[in-house]
Amino acid sequence: MERSNKVLGAMTDLGRQGPPVSGRVDLHFHLLPGVDDGPSTMGESLELARMAVREGTGTIVATPHVRDVDLHELPERLAELQTELELAGIGLKVLPGGELAPEDLNGIGESDLSLISQGPSGNRWLLLEAPLHGGSADEFRIAAANIRSTGLEILIAHPERSEALGRGFDQLVTELVAAGAMLQVSGESVLGAYGEHVSRSAMRLLKGGRAILASDAHGASRPPTLATAGSAAGDAGLSRREVHFITTLGPRLLIERGIPHPTAADGI
Repeated sequence: MERSNKVLGAMTDLGRQGPPVSGRVDLHFHLLPGVDDGPSTMGESLELARMAVREGTGTIVATPHVRDVDLHELPERLAELQTELELAGIGLKVLPGGELAPEDLNGIGESDLSLISQGPSGNRWLLLEAPLHGGSADEFRIAAANIRSTGLEILIAHPERSEALGRGFDQLVTELVAAGAMLQVSGESVLGAYGEHVSRSAMRLLKGGRAILASDAHGASRPPTLATAGSAAGDAGLSRREVHFITTLGPRLLIERGIPHPTAADGI
């Protein structure tokens, strides 16, 4: 926890030094058409993108489920989507990423992981999915260790929904955050889509300064939520500065500055 606070503090300081942030940044978003349980067609992808822009989002990381896509096709798929967005006059920048489940690591090499990682060299990170349906904390621990052994850090996707990870408060999560990991709370969790217990866990994580917010949008039935969830978080007690951090500044700094990977000197 102490290390997590130091990282967040350093990231905030860097943000103060840079230019004003324009637009929200969504780090977990299923936008690529025809690859997973997100949009089926390019038309659906464009409409989902319009919804994100109407919420004030300017940049997203496209995060298809890694198990459902050939990672080597991602650059071409992303370029096609970005072209269609520009032709449609939709002002949204899309970056390459992926939602990696622990079991997806089987057969994936470091060069494959680099295709879906974010951040500058030396501070790159991956979105690692917290177990939801039958996955175990032990499998997650092994996956996190394997990723971190490559020099990459992790952003843990929707821990508040994971019973295996104690809704984000398991000792394993505490250890990973202390070692440098960050947490991604989903907007629909804040808004109550998964029940009151998950919503309370989501707000506890956000109030604890351990997490940023993302939509995990999939389509019309699971839409972009950065603005609405950010507003709800503010109503629940977060300051305007904290809401700005979880929806805009924190995610942008994760893209631009990454997550510092601990060294031997850190005692990790």
